[in-house]
Amino acid sequence: MRREHVPWYRTSGGRVAAAVILALVLSSIGGIIAALNSSSNRAEARRDSLDGYTSVVRDFADTIADPATQMSVITPEIRGGALSELPDQTDEWIETLVAARAEATRTEPPVVMREINGLVAESLLLYTAAAETFKLAADAEGQMRTSLLLNGLNQHDRAGSIFLTVVALIDRERDREGLEASGIGHPAQLGNLPQPTPQPSPTNEGEEAEEQ
Repeated sequence: MRREHVPWYRTSGGRVAAAVILALVLSSIGGIIAALNSSSNRAEARRDSLDGYTSVVRDFADTIADPATQMSVITPEIRGGALSELPDQTDEWIETLVAARAEATRTEPPVVMREINGLVAESLLLYTAAAETFKLAADAEGQMRTSLLLNGLNQHDRAGSIFLTVVALIDRERDREGLEASGIGHPAQLGNLPQPTPQPSPTNEGEEAEEQ
């Protein structure tokens, strides 16, 4: 008597095997979905962290903008009232820059930004050194003053170059993560220029002399 052929998927063993295969397929699909979700969450966390650090660096640029901008207009030929005001100005610059650098050293950047944060601190250190050099120049005379002013300008330029390198590196990382450029500007182009101390007009001086 010829036995009727029964398809494998109709046998008890076949049904068990099919159930096992289906479970494995579903498990694999679930694993793939979970991995995709995990990867997406990690990417989002990286972008959020990078955005947060970008804001920190932008705040540094804004904080040091006035000192950086005001130092940028100093020339080796500085004389008169501008020179006499330099000691007070440099004290303000140094105070601002020292505080900013202290904040930079306390900052906890993302892992990929750690070396870049070191460059931020280096830039702030050079800006501080420039301000201190200008302070020394205010008390010097002749060729020594000119030499100190040139040295201060060189430190200021190097500080700005390092800061621009920081911005370029941040923007490169942001591009990798699909984010827009940071838009962080050069500190020496963001601040307010120093305002000259008002001088009494000749009319006022004459009136004061008559009163005396």
